[in-house]
Amino acid sequence: MGGLRFGLRGRRGVSYILSVVIMALVITSLAGAVMYWGLGMIASSQGEYQAAISADLDRVRERFVVEHVVFKPSLSEVTVYVRNVGMVPVTIDALYFNGTRISVDPPLRLGLGVSGSVTVSTPPYSSGSVVTVFVSSQRGNVVGGYWRVK
Repeated sequence: MGGLRFGLRGRRGVSYILSVVIMALVITSLAGAVMYWGLGMIASSQGEYQAAISADLDRVRERFVVEHVVFKPSLSEVTVYVRNVGMVPVTIDALYFNGTRISVDPPLRLGLGVSGSVTVSTPPYSSGSVVTVFVSSQRGNVVGGYWRVK
C-alpha cells in the first residue's frame, strides 16, 4: 500500500507543475496580446499627433500678399492680384468685400514665389469709395486691407 500511495503523490506533483506551466503560458500570451494592442494604440496616436503638428507648421509657413486690386465698376467686377511669398504652396478659396464672402471657384493655387489673380463679380461700388478686401486661404490665413475705388 505504501507503493500505491507514493505513486499518487508523484502524479499530484506532476499535475501541479504542469498546471503552473500552463497558467504561465496563458498569462504570458495574454500579456503579449495586451502589449501588442498597446503598441498599436501608441503608434496610431503618434501618427495623428504628427499630422496635426505638420498642418500647424504649414499654416505658419504660409505667407501671401495682396499686390493690387482693380475695380471695374461698369462690369461690377473686381480683380485681386495675390503673390505667394511663403515656404509652402497656397490655395486661395475665398474673398471678402466689406465683410461679404465670395467663394473662388475653382480655387486659385499658387506655388512658391508665384503670383496670380482672381476676378469675381461684386455689388457695384461708386468711384472714390473705400472697400475692405480680404483674401482667405484654405488653411485659414487671411490677408487684406483697404482699397479705394478709382
